[in-house]
Amino acid sequence: MEDTKNKINVYKLLSANDLVRNQRNIESVLLSGLVQGHEYVFEVSPISGWLYFENTHLIFKQNKPKLPASEEEIKQIIAKYWAQVYKKQAVRAKMNKSTFDFPFLLPQNYELSDIQVVFNPQTLETDHLLCRLSIALTDSVQNKPLPILGSGIDLRIGHNGQIIGFLVRWRPLLGAILTPLLPYKPAKHQHAAADENKEAESEPVLVFELCGENSIQTHLCPYYFIPLGHHSGLLPASMASFVIVFSVENNEQNTVVSVHINGGSGDFTYEWSYLKVELSDVKDVVSAGR
Repeated sequence: MEDTKNKINVYKLLSANDLVRNQRNIESVLLSGLVQGHEYVFEVSPISGWLYFENTHLIFKQNKPKLPASEEEIKQIIAKYWAQVYKKQAVRAKMNKSTFDFPFLLPQNYELSDIQVVFNPQTLETDHLLCRLSIALTDSVQNKPLPILGSGIDLRIGHNGQIIGFLVRWRPLLGAILTPLLPYKPAKHQHAAADENKEAESEPVLVFELCGENSIQTHLCPYYFIPLGHHSGLLPASMASFVIVFSVENNEQNTVVSVHINGGSGDFTYEWSYLKVELSDVKDVVSAGR
């Protein structure tokens, strides 16, 4: 049996293209029972695969809505919706398995982290509740839930507990790749400065990172997250995890652009290009060499 003490998983994400191609099936699964007619918006981001829904017939159009009165009631509404989606997706996959054999569309490890009252901007009356869910991933090797930075779900609950909108910043997982867990090593050049100001350091936390809506991402990789202190930020926790920083230095003669990559083997080839822009028009992409 393989020793997994110093291992962690890297997770392959379902591609945004697959989500876009199956938008109608996904819409049928997620919006079942939530909408009537065509007064709604449902979109799948073509780059990130994020899911957006808004019931335009109800949002900001409810007169004195009866909203959930407690956190427990909200949790019950969410759990009921999750179960409904799971059942509907299983049925849809059975009917059309060749094109819709997806992992569960919604994250299974979530927590209600915030509840806000949203007011109608025209009447200034209460309209609905904005419920924010944080997402974690229980890694099978580490055997504990690890936060996913950049992920989350904004769920809008209206009259009689009806879900009238959501933004899902999440992508279903296709599988896991076992990889060595790198030891935590703060950047060497930071130690001298840290010793001088004696700033309190916080212990690193293992996390995964989901990039932004306009970022192409194929895998969910682990990082060490340092929330406080001189070393705050992200550091790679696997050979597949990269922290990439661009820097720009201007002087009288020219502008120097450089890239700093923390992670991987360190043996990289850089290929640069630049955009020729005239007024507001992008004219061409020009290779700038290596």
